[in-house]
Amino acid sequence: MAKWFIVSCFLLCAISYSSYYLFTSNSWIKTVKTHTYKRFYELIRENAKSKLDKLQEEAILAGKPFIPPFVNFDREYAIAPKYNLSICRIKKSMSTLMSGVACVLYDTGKFMRNNRSILEVWSQRFCADKNEYRRLSEVKWRMGDAHHTYTKIAVIRDPIARFISFFSNKCIFEAQKYPDRKQCYNCQGNVTCYLEKQYMRFVQHSNNTFSKLRPSYEDKHAAPLSW
Repeated sequence: MAKWFIVSCFLLCAISYSSYYLFTSNSWIKTVKTHTYKRFYELIRENAKSKLDKLQEEAILAGKPFIPPFVNFDREYAIAPKYNLSICRIKKSMSTLMSGVACVLYDTGKFMRNNRSILEVWSQRFCADKNEYRRLSEVKWRMGDAHHTYTKIAVIRDPIARFISFFSNKCIFEAQKYPDRKQCYNCQGNVTCYLEKQYMRFVQHSNNTFSKLRPSYEDKHAAPLSW
């Protein structure tokens, strides 16, 4: 009897110690959390994808399919090789300010001697065509030995706030100031008119990424709307 009592106590202690170790081990808890969260987000993505696929089917039947993401039609980069830095400029997402930041880092001495400010006007930016590129291959070539490790920055703005900023600035203020340009497809501040015409432009871009359709002033400021 005593022998079984001792064995039972020993097993109970072993189980208690093992349980305590498992539940207090940071590495074990971290592993469980990692796998749990990973599967959780996989389920969310799978559910979101199935919902998106269903919505796309309905949109196609209605004759207005969703514009696919990652349509490659316009790129702008500003670099500062001294700091191994490249900035991807997205219109209406602080692109002018980011150009100024890249410029002052590109040639600080010259920038300061000319009393320039990072809060500059786009058409009068100090580093225009000096540290600016449209191909990632050109950026890598210009970065030299650092092209494998340089830092890449992009400012992403809430898409609705970005659209409101763009529309009020380009389709209302500028359109009224420069009526001869007939900006925003001459919709004269009508949001529905503009969106319908811009949608058709994006459909054309997505159907043939490398077509001869050149990105318009409106295209560059309105896309990407799928961020």
